[in-house]
Amino acid sequence: MFEPSTYEEHMGIHLSPEAWQELETEYRAGAPAKKLAQKYRVSPDTIFARSSRNKWRDSPIRPAEPTYVERLECVAIRLENVARVLLSGREK
Repeated sequence: MFEPSTYEEHMGIHLSPEAWQELETEYRAGAPAKKLAQKYRVSPDTIFARSSRNKWRDSPIRPAEPTYVERLECVAIRLENVARVLLSGREK
């Protein structure tokens, strides 16, 4: 996105609600406020204030549940590993 050299360059920037939602998601996922401040061209203090006010760190976003297909892929990998172990036992 943006790469300003100092925080003073992004004073007065107003983010859209969508941009704040993206920033919040990244912050809850563990991105440092300083990096997000550079990316979104806002002050880190602004991020800290909004985070504190809205309790972003108190309720982290959980990763999405795996889809049915992803769960099936995990089962298939496990079955392949079991088959490999069983077949290697027969070769001895």
